[in-house]
Amino acid sequence: MPERSDAFWRQAVTALGEKMKADGLEPIDLHFHDLRRSAHFQMRKAGIDSQTRRDMMGHESTSMDDRYTMIDDEALDDARRKMEAFQCRQGLLKNTTTQARLKELREEVKRLEKETGAD
Repeated sequence: MPERSDAFWRQAVTALGEKMKADGLEPIDLHFHDLRRSAHFQMRKAGIDSQTRRDMMGHESTSMDDRYTMIDDEALDDARRKMEAFQCRQGLLKNTTTQARLKELREEVKRLEKETGAD
């Protein structure tokens, strides 16, 4: 990063840290490269395809795109819901709540343990 940009960045991070302290929050360790990670994350969340993300970020390979990909709890929850919906459509899973499904699975584990003599 050029020297002038570096000075602006330090000023911005210092101001943010002071604001966070004033708000009773612990300042974060923020680096210039975090902006690229944030941009990539937001593009992925917006549904921008990987080829377009690579072009915009200047990445030449899919492996670099993969290195920037951060999976959050929302993405994991979405994947779980999609998998459950698929399994319900295939008849592999009853259309039940997660709590009900957990109860069914616990009962099945107990049944299998009794059947096999495992404890």
